[in-house]
Amino acid sequence: MHRQIFEGDETIDYAFMGQDPNAADNRWLREAFENRVPIIYFLGIAPSRYQAMLPVFISGWDAAALKARVAFGVPDQETLEPSENALERRYALRAVKQRLHQASFRVAVIAAYNGRCALSGLPEPLLLDAAHIVADKDERHGQPVVSNGIPLRASARQWGHTSQGPVYGADCADCVAKLENAASQNSRESEFIASFGYRRLKVIRRAASRICPS
Repeated sequence: MHRQIFEGDETIDYAFMGQDPNAADNRWLREAFENRVPIIYFLGIAPSRYQAMLPVFISGWDAAALKARVAFGVPDQETLEPSENALERRYALRAVKQRLHQASFRVAVIAAYNGRCALSGLPEPLLLDAAHIVADKDERHGQPVVSNGIPLRASARQWGHTSQGPVYGADCADCVAKLENAASQNSRESEFIASFGYRRLKVIRRAASRICPS
C-alpha cells in the first residue's frame, strides 16, 4: 500500500476481502461508493501502529477486478464531499505522502532511542518529536533515515498537539502528570523542563542506526 501511495497520482487501489464481491466487507465499500459516504483509512506506519487518514472516499468499485479505488480528501476541507477535481485529488494524495513520511520517520527514530528524548532522557514518546539532523532539503544527506534523525522533547506549547496528532484527554493528562512527577523527583529534569538546559547527548548503540559522521 505504501508503494501505491508514493507512486500514485490521484487514487490508489484497495483489494477486496476474499474472492466474493458480495461479501459483507466488500458490499460496505460499494455502499460507501454509491452513497458518497466518507470513511476513515487506517494506514500502517509501524507494527501495530496506524495513522488515521480522513476524510477518505471510495471513488470506484470493480466487482470483476475485485478491488475498489480510494481517493483521499483535501486536508481541512470544509465539506465531507469527494473531490471532482483532478488537481485537488493530486494535492490530497501528496499531503498523504508527506504525513506518511513524517509519521514513519518519527516512529522509527523514537524507537531507535528506546522512546526517550536524546537530550533530557524524557521517557514519554507522546511528548517527543523526531527532528532531521541534516535538513531534508539536502538531497544527499537529508534523507528520512534513522541515522539522520534525533528525538527531542516537544516544546510545552506542543503538549496538546504533537506531530503524531492530537493528544486527547487521559493520554495528555497522563503525560503531563509523568512530567510533573519526574520534575519533583529529579532536580536535573526540573531544571531541564524550566530552561531547556544542555546535557550530554544520548547516542543509540546499534551501528546500523548511528548518526552518520558526515
